[in-house]
Amino acid sequence: MSSMVIEALGRDPSQIALWDQYVSSHAAGTVYHLSAWRTIFEESFGYRSWLLMARHAQNAGIAGVLPLYLVASPFSRRLVSVPFRDRGGPLWDTAEAFHALVARAREIAARAGAITVRLKTVHPYPSELVSASSLHDHFHWVHSVVDLRGVTADAFWRDIGDKNRNMIRQAERHGLAFESLVIDEPRVRQWHRLHLATQKRLGLPPFPAKFFRVMSAELAKLDAIAMFGVRRGEKLEAAAIVLVHGKTAIYGYSASSGEGQNHRANDLMMCNMMRWAIEKQYDRFDLGSDSPAQDSLLFFKRKWLAAQAPVPIYTTGAGDRPVVDSSDRKYAFARKAFALLPAGVLNAGSFITRYFG
Repeated sequence: MSSMVIEALGRDPSQIALWDQYVSSHAAGTVYHLSAWRTIFEESFGYRSWLLMARHAQNAGIAGVLPLYLVASPFSRRLVSVPFRDRGGPLWDTAEAFHALVARAREIAARAGAITVRLKTVHPYPSELVSASSLHDHFHWVHSVVDLRGVTADAFWRDIGDKNRNMIRQAERHGLAFESLVIDEPRVRQWHRLHLATQKRLGLPPFPAKFFRVMSAELAKLDAIAMFGVRRGEKLEAAAIVLVHGKTAIYGYSASSGEGQNHRANDLMMCNMMRWAIEKQYDRFDLGSDSPAQDSLLFFKRKWLAAQAPVPIYTTGAGDRPVVDSSDRKYAFARKAFALLPAGVLNAGSFITRYFG
């Protein structure tokens, strides 16, 4: 019989503090494991959540955690950790804690009518744990990360090469300037307008403005978020939201105008964000995970010295496929349709994003 007790995190501030302390002290803990995402997803998308904690029956200390969110669409229900992102699966100290968390996730899925559980990570789990828990691994997304350990600003500028340096100079000749942005309500509204324009250009549903408002407010309390922009005069041509935790900075969200793209605003922004991360002495600048079909985006990340590798999603249960890749050719018509919608209509329809978490 297992000596592990599994309980869901309540609303007691002291318990929430213990959760976040455990996440911050765990070697595999990430910004997406923090309890703040419960508030972010509840208020933005109405997701029901279970933040599971594993404890030894004879010991009150936490031995593992697993955040889970119920994503329901008109066609399926699934438990996900964490919606929309490429990580957030279980953290554990012992194999017993891992197995107990996965077993409880299965129980919750059955009670909630979820057909599958999806556990996300950028680091593969030990094969013996995967096998013993009867998890299925699916490798699809390509993760990009820049190792900044021991890197200086001068070495970075040298290593990006002549072509990238010329692109930065080109952006500056067009009058573009990089800056750190204060995150407040007007700035978040400005960010969301740029996000809408970007999603329309890509033919993708946007996140609602409330998601960025709540995320900015909650993560700012933890000093876990930064925003950067590239201006041409008074106009914001590109912007990015960077999430920070421990020694990792994550390139979380990016947006740009068509004119900004043509004038190399994204190159100028990326170069200066990397310099910022080096100055702040982060070990990693994490560029997230993308579809293997997004050749140009993956190339963009490689040219900033990113190493790339496929990352797994682990699933248990039946039902829909673990990967819905909007870059797949079968979604080409839908993307064209989204691209034709007026920005106001696209914004009004942003509620459908909740189905894709």
